[in-house]
Amino acid sequence: MLNWKLLAKYFSDECTDIEKRKLNLWINRKKKNKKLFHQLSETLFILDNYTPFKTFDTDKAWNKLNKKIVDISPAYSKKHYFFPKSKSFYYGIAASILFIIGLYFGFRFFIPDRNKNYISVISKDKGFYIILPDSSKAYLNKLTEIKYSADFNKLREVTVKGTVFFEVVNHNNTPFIVKADYTNIKVLGTSFMVKTIDKHQVEVYVETGKVMFSQIQSGNNGITLMPGFLGSFKDNKITATLNNNKNIIAWKTKKMIFDNTCLSEVINIIEDVYGIDIELKSRDIEYCRFTSTGVIENQPLENVLDIISAAFNLEVNKTNDKIILSGKGCNQNDIKQ
Repeated sequence: MLNWKLLAKYFSDECTDIEKRKLNLWINRKKKNKKLFHQLSETLFILDNYTPFKTFDTDKAWNKLNKKIVDISPAYSKKHYFFPKSKSFYYGIAASILFIIGLYFGFRFFIPDRNKNYISVISKDKGFYIILPDSSKAYLNKLTEIKYSADFNKLREVTVKGTVFFEVVNHNNTPFIVKADYTNIKVLGTSFMVKTIDKHQVEVYVETGKVMFSQIQSGNNGITLMPGFLGSFKDNKITATLNNNKNIIAWKTKKMIFDNTCLSEVINIIEDVYGIDIELKSRDIEYCRFTSTGVIENQPLENVLDIISAAFNLEVNKTNDKIILSGKGCNQNDIKQ
């Protein structure tokens, strides 16, 4: 018997140890239970203070789900007991849950049908993370898509469009491969970022472990990237340099630090971190430079905008879909927070 309330508590990270053990027993009781759980577990993602989402309203999401289940399943009783007769029922329920949660949090999630062999996850205007079937994590920045095999534990291969940070676990020494345009990134267990800039440019940043970065149609073995290095594929060549961008994964960590940084770049980083659109009305503002006294973290967007506007005497105006900063610009090359 499925306990949807228990599953909802698990996905919102509210299960006690006893409830987790109970859920684990159900998962391992039957293969179809395990398959369903793997589908559902991939919807789990980070919700933190830097996104508009504060908490996962399980009552709201699951009440919608219950109504949808009533509509699609005559085997649904008042006591919420389920008696499915086939695998397709489980996939239908999983699809319903993923569809509802996706609408609620702002992303699209596709479960493969019989004619497809991959799963696709697309973020829209918000970032989140998913847990892959091998327990690796993929953090998607906004406007990003990843695709991976429906039989992922046998073929650990992901295709990326956009920006993704991976935390890869070692899984029976099976390689984890990321395809980004014309390049391959191959690892066993590590954490790294992949960013496709356009069809002929890819960047790979390594935080821990090591990564093999190569061209798909190349006779050479590519280059090995160590922690702190940034690999770049451009003009049909792969190069590696020591990363000097302190905010390269700020969109994931939600931590920002600025050192004599052009305000146009500051705004780009803030847009990535908070998932918003900011417009600078004057080019004179873009060339102003900003230095923070330390790491900016755990700050509401309004506080960050107050710091920027006070430093450069800017006016902040908000519309439905963007924030506009206007003013004469600055007369100083560097302003301390």
